[in-house]
Amino acid sequence: ILPFCSGKEPSLVISSLRAAGNLKNNDSLKVIESQLANENRLIAQAAMEALGLFSGREALHILIRFKARNPENLLMNDVKSILKKINAEKQYAILNETLILRSEPTERSYKKKMINKGSIVVIIKKEPRRYIITDKSGEMEDYWYQAKDIDNQTGYLYGGYLTIVNSYE
Repeated sequence: ILPFCSGKEPSLVISSLRAAGNLKNNDSLKVIESQLANENRLIAQAAMEALGLFSGREALHILIRFKARNPENLLMNDVKSILKKINAEKQYAILNETLILRSEPTERSYKKKMINKGSIVVIIKKEPRRYIITDKSGEMEDYWYQAKDIDNQTGYLYGGYLTIVNSYE
């Protein structure tokens, strides 16, 4: 089924996407995610419907990545609707670099753990003021965010290395 999901015949792709949704495995998720931004609206819609067959946790990260990469996509109302349906948190962040989860909102605080580039975390709150950090590319000014990772460990991440995604906006 999966090889047909990237074919040129729209009706075959749509049927294959529906079957991939019923398979509910990681390979299916990858194929479905690849078709969400398809220029053919019927194919993209079929991919969105297939994604809706997965559990909330499985679909969540795909929807957050899709929302960050395609903010003007015609399916954005469907994305918001699914996020509401699965009770998604209000705000997430995608890590643009591998980062250290820190105990306090400062570069010198205790290092709790490393979180890999591309990971998605829940944003708990944004610190009220901006901070300046100097790294290898120079100075940047941004907020620290208190976040919770996939293991429910909380700590702080610097906003200059995050893509913030609002679930319902």
